[in-house]
Amino acid sequence: METARLYWSVVCPKRVMHRLLVISTIHQSASVLLSVTAYRGFISGSFSSTQLSFTADSYIVYNECVFRASASVVSNKPGSYHNPISSCSALRGNGQQTQSGTYWMKPPTHTQNIPFQIYCDFNLRPNGCALVWKHSYYQVTPNDNMRTFSTFDKPCIDLSDGWCNMANKQQIEGHEQVTAAYHYGTVVYAYRGDRNRQLGKGTQWQGAILNNPIKITDHCSSDNGVAPEPENGNHAIPGITFDKANPGDYVRNCDTDRYGNSGGDCRWLNCFLPSHISKTTSRTQMTVAIYLC
Repeated sequence: METARLYWSVVCPKRVMHRLLVISTIHQSASVLLSVTAYRGFISGSFSSTQLSFTADSYIVYNECVFRASASVVSNKPGSYHNPISSCSALRGNGQQTQSGTYWMKPPTHTQNIPFQIYCDFNLRPNGCALVWKHSYYQVTPNDNMRTFSTFDKPCIDLSDGWCNMANKQQIEGHEQVTAAYHYGTVVYAYRGDRNRQLGKGTQWQGAILNNPIKITDHCSSDNGVAPEPENGNHAIPGITFDKANPGDYVRNCDTDRYGNSGGDCRWLNCFLPSHISKTTSRTQMTVAIYLC
């Protein structure tokens, strides 16, 4: 359902003054009964019980001043600012047709009283997943704020190139965790696992490890079926570097980007992009994202 807020702007000759006053929130098709009192020291008198239809540019002239009505449509759909969702799955639970995109959210454990925007994906998991971290390798210069366990908050509102990090990942509801890799927006691989409660805590790079990983999709021409894991070796930046080879080996390999010695570039090295996604096999655009579902 959508409602509209009706505003009055006031303009007087020789002293043009614009002031906005929220009169009421009404249904879009309704009429509105207004009682407008003039500002003290501005003009005297008042309007009482003035009946207006809800139309743009409705106006009243009083004491040579023009009171003009304007409307601002406000959405009350689930996922809007005025009706935030508690989780991405709650949006699907409302029974409405959902698509991946940016929504307004306010989880029950949210410490602030205002909603925030977040990207919900409904392709990886049927009930929806919330994007809580992403990193486009070699397209941004890494720093501590970009780590998966960073307390720096940069809203995750889309899958465009760049980076994002949700500081308080613990407030996002869900029992699953997903790690997915993209090449210019196309999913190359995605794996899900039991939620790791260490994700986003302290200096715990291990929080990005998928517990009991299961393949959602994998188009890699090598190491197909091997889940991505965070790296903590001397060639890696903990909380940023991932690998897709040798499960359980967190120090020796790299499939994202070293950002260190030996040139620092190992994107898709243990995956090898298939020909239908890219003509090249490695060292080309790569974004890794983490979701909570």
